[in-house]
Amino acid sequence: MPSGNSSHLLRRVKFMNKFPEIVTFRITSSCTQECAYCYGPKNVSPLGFGKLKEIFELFALGGVKGVLVTGGEPLIRGDIGRIFKEFKRHGFKIFLDTNGDLFFKHNKLVDSFVDVLSLPLDSASESGSYRKENNFDRILRILEYYKKLKIRPKIKIGTVATKENIFELSFIGDLLKDYSVDIWKIYQFIPIGQNAVLNKGDLLIENDLFSEQVAKLRQQYSPFFEVIVSPREDRASAYFMLNPDGKVIMPVDNGISCKEIIVGDILDEDVILKWQKLVSERNYLDNTKITFNHKWQSYPMKPVYNRIWQIAQLYNENGQFYTAEHIGWHIKEALTLAKNEGLDESIFVPFVILHDVGYSQLNKENSFKKETRRAHMEAGAEITKKILLSVNYPKDKTERISRYVSSHDRWAFGENEMYKKDKILGIFNDLDFISMFSKEGFLAMGELLRKDPVNLFYYLQNNEKIDTRPFLLKATKKLFDKYLMYKKQEIFCGCG
Repeated sequence: MPSGNSSHLLRRVKFMNKFPEIVTFRITSSCTQECAYCYGPKNVSPLGFGKLKEIFELFALGGVKGVLVTGGEPLIRGDIGRIFKEFKRHGFKIFLDTNGDLFFKHNKLVDSFVDVLSLPLDSASESGSYRKENNFDRILRILEYYKKLKIRPKIKIGTVATKENIFELSFIGDLLKDYSVDIWKIYQFIPIGQNAVLNKGDLLIENDLFSEQVAKLRQQYSPFFEVIVSPREDRASAYFMLNPDGKVIMPVDNGISCKEIIVGDILDEDVILKWQKLVSERNYLDNTKITFNHKWQSYPMKPVYNRIWQIAQLYNENGQFYTAEHIGWHIKEALTLAKNEGLDESIFVPFVILHDVGYSQLNKENSFKKETRRAHMEAGAEITKKILLSVNYPKDKTERISRYVSSHDRWAFGENEMYKKDKILGIFNDLDFISMFSKEGFLAMGELLRKDPVNLFYYLQNNEKIDTRPFLLKATKKLFDKYLMYKKQEIFCGCG
């Protein structure tokens, strides 16, 4: 709940636009390292905890959902525990970006509060590390530590790709396969910040070389963990970033030179408006969505469905790389269809949420293989029962939903009549097909089928589904036509 100090903050918020959902906060400029590519602030006096509380309250009133805590080295702050607790008091998700040097002094704190833990690894050996002695070994110790824990933060490994290490990155990928890593994010080096500019000559990598090498890495290691590629151009004007002194910073990059623009003070009434004039909305949204996936997102539906969604996410994180966004799209469209078509929401919505949880048991195997489809349905049915039991869902509805999960992809085995006879199963199948034309679904299908956008469009447009499992409702056919038109405009005339 807002404190007594919130009245003047509330008045201030009325004069401000809504905050972005993800805020990057460099809470200190102090660090235990001196990295060659460091972009962090230098010698900036940090705000005290009292002022931070006021800022966090402003975040909460302004709609912030998550804070990426970075530095410097954030764990160097003596009040980091109080900061984490204050974040959670407001319901923020915490994404901690740490070099790992102080991890084992704070591991219980991290385990209790942090949702996503980001650790650096720029080499597969101590000798190639850009950091001080023993940092490489500390990172491996942290990864070993999380091997033994069933409940842990999501683990993200960040690698800065440079001219020096670009051909060694596959060794890092091989190393990470042995650990409980969820995301490997590969950043193209950007010459911004004192150290990075100083070492630009040794580290700056050409765009074509970066793109060529990371494409190979993504293909090679995606079966083991999600591989996210972060080219330089995608991070230009892409952040809402605070320096330790509360100044809002916008990193700007035109491809030739980079600089940080001071937008204003976080407590200025017009700071959001100024930020909005500088930000690349596409880059900001894509960057936050790809990195953080909005796993905490809830939908305007009954609390029990959101609870099922939250539990399912624990499985989806270990499933196919596109599962979370695929299900998120499904939920939004399913809620509308259930309302407009008089469907039994208590069956349809949990079915939509849970239909792909079985992929979590299959080590990211190719989802187009028939044996994988069969296995994910069988595993999914059992997980569905387990999840619904945990929320005390009615037994008869649990059994029915589980049956749907166990058979929803039977079309892949030539069984098509069931989708024409069962309204819920048929409408679900319509949605599942249409999802491939959504932004996220189209990108995922392109990667899985290895088709360029034009060929993928024609492949999906002429899919056998149209004849063998025709759209059950006018509403779903109309929805398909809408997505088809949008995708056609986007691909062929660039006006999507």
